[in-house]
Amino acid sequence: MRVLIPSQHFADSFVDNVRVTLEAMGHEVRTLGIMAHAASWSLPRRVFQHLLEAAGGNSPGPRDRAALTAAKAFKPELVLGLTASLHTDTLVELGKVCPGRRALWWGDPPANSQRWGILDPGWDHTVDDVGPAR
Repeated sequence: MRVLIPSQHFADSFVDNVRVTLEAMGHEVRTLGIMAHAASWSLPRRVFQHLLEAAGGNSPGPRDRAALTAAKAFKPELVLGLTASLHTDTLVELGKVCPGRRALWWGDPPANSQRWGILDPGWDHTVDDVGPAR
């Protein structure tokens, strides 16, 4: 099965561990690329990302656009979000590429979800570490 995880990853991260496990099970997995661990936790990067999101208002951001580009090129059979919110408009567009197979696995406390997060109706299936959210 072709699985798209619309997130960047670094070694031994949640995304990387799920990716490696799915590949070991025989699935073809794509992510939005590798990120250095230090860059992931970089304060200047996080501030810049927050300012970029604030300047963009409620429009899809760069990660949303990258996810759509990857989905259109890869044609996944499953879009698996791992503790990452996507814009509602992005989820609608992903539904055109991969209808009925947009799943969110939320590994953090539900209070950490941003925007609609785990309650976004654009996800076809939502599971958090406590159990099914819907």
